[in-house]
This record gives sequence, structure tokens and C-alpha cells, in this order.
Amino acid sequence: MLIKNKNMTIRNMEQSDLSNLIKWFNNKDLTKFYDERFENNDAVIKKYLTRINDPSKITPCILEINNVAVGYMQFYKIDSSLHKKLNFDLELNVYGIDQFLADRSIWGKGIGTEFIKMILNYLVLELNVDSIVLDVKINNIRAIKSYKKCGFKIFKQEDSYFYMEWNKANR
Repeated sequence: MLIKNKNMTIRNMEQSDLSNLIKWFNNKDLTKFYDERFENNDAVIKKYLTRINDPSKITPCILEINNVAVGYMQFYKIDSSLHKKLNFDLELNVYGIDQFLADRSIWGKGIGTEFIKMILNYLVLELNVDSIVLDVKINNIRAIKSYKKCGFKIFKQEDSYFYMEWNKANR
């Protein structure tokens, strides 16, 4: 999979990307908004190598600008238990996404919004997705603004998170 828009690319994650992921997950600026916590670097490698080798459940992707890795994104079809928890009709094709920009110097410049729009377009056109959901920490104001610019709406709060949905019908 390769999605390209001008100088921005979303591509499948490869084993060579694991070193960036380790570095990113050791960045406190990033991890305060992204709940992924690992006891060591081997745990990062184990989890994400599994996804690289079998992207059938969760597809891991790298975000690039001018061929330089700047972040991570993953998408996945939500399972029936999450369908029920979030009150989605089981007939709908619903996917989840998770993402982050790793470099603080590019935060707040609309780059994340562009990457989200790129994946939304891909998921609708290539996988015929009806709705896309994500969760975001309530205090991650910058991300919430970005998601709203892309058409996501808050539909549920759970603990310190909002669930947000983008729906093809409201496009």
C-alpha cells in the first residue's frame, strides 16, 4: 500500500522502521498523548514486528514527508465486540485508526490533518468503509481540532478519552 499526495506519503511499515518506532516511543512529548507503554525496546519490536509480518488484522504504516519518516498510523477493521460497545450496526463496515506525528516541530501545522484526509480517502475508495472511529485523550486539544477539521465528531466519552467518528454518509 502506498498513498501519496505531493510530498507526503503513507506506506506500509517495514522492519527497518522499527528503530524509528523505538525512538518515538521513548519520546515523552509524544507518549503523554499516546498510551502505548513498553517495558523495553524488545517489547516494541515484538509487538510491531508481528504487525509487519501479518497486517491482516492491523495494518501498520509510516508517515513520510519528502521520504523522511515523521510518524506512525495504523488501521484495522473493528471487531464485533467493539461494534456492539460503540453501538454500530453490525452491517456497517467500520474501521479504526490510530496515529501520531513523532516530530514536535511539525505539530500544529496542518500536517496531521492532511495525513488523516489521505487515509480517509484510501479507506473509503479502496476498502469501502462506511465509518471510521478513533479514540483521543480529552486533553489532546490539538489532535481533536485536527480530527474535527477532517469531519470527525465526538460521540462518546469514556474515562479520559473521547470516541470520535467519521461517517461516509456525512462526507
